[in-house]
Amino acid sequence: GRAVSTLSVNQILYMGQGKPSSDYTLQDGNRKSMLLVNSGYPRASFWDDSFLNSQPHLATPQATNMLVSEYNISEAILVEAHNQIAEVHQLRPEELARPYTGVMHYWKGASLYSWKAGANLEIISKQMIKPFKDANVHIVGSCYSNSQWMEGALDSVEVLLDRYYNQQNDTWI
Repeated sequence: GRAVSTLSVNQILYMGQGKPSSDYTLQDGNRKSMLLVNSGYPRASFWDDSFLNSQPHLATPQATNMLVSEYNISEAILVEAHNQIAEVHQLRPEELARPYTGVMHYWKGASLYSWKAGANLEIISKQMIKPFKDANVHIVGSCYSNSQWMEGALDSVEVLLDRYYNQQNDTWI
């Protein structure tokens, strides 16, 4: 599913086995779900706020298989995102299940790609997923999808998995 708001969480994409719910816990086995928050300018700059990012401690993952990386999220950002998502759905934060982990990357600056006039997106996108017949090389991204930004990138990965890795029956994707 998808939700759009005027808050800094801006676009919320839900991908997974079930609907968002406060009833899910780690014991329920809902580990194949993902919630993606995507904010564009000017809302994205909120997440680069010096207070939110200067918090000394990282959120403690409740998942045991998370890798420590440069994208780990601070507790302050995790709480703020959780509070805003609850507000979007007109819930109190305690009514919404706490995320069991989180990662974040703030892209400073912007990017742009464009298509040559008359280019056929459908044909080119199919070719780019595996541009070389005999090489195990794949190219995916939002520029090869009808959707944009992160949603488009994830859509193109799903096409790759379906076509080349026989993932058609994975209901969580």
